[in-house]
Amino acid sequence: MKEASLIAKIPMLKWSGSTKGLISFDKNKFELNFSIKNECEVLLYQFTKKICEFRLHYFFNEEKN
Repeated sequence: MKEASLIAKIPMLKWSGSTKGLISFDKNKFELNFSIKNECEVLLYQFTKKICEFRLHYFFNEEKN
């Protein structure tokens, strides 16, 4: 899939909006570099999914313009 290889090449700054090291991407896997309470996992997952979808949309549409 062409998109998957592009996603792997997107700089972390584009994903997280920061270079502070809170999120890492290695061996095709995103990892959080902080811990959260178990009861917050679902909320964090939903929030992260929305951010990723937004950033993917923005990145791919920005490249076309």
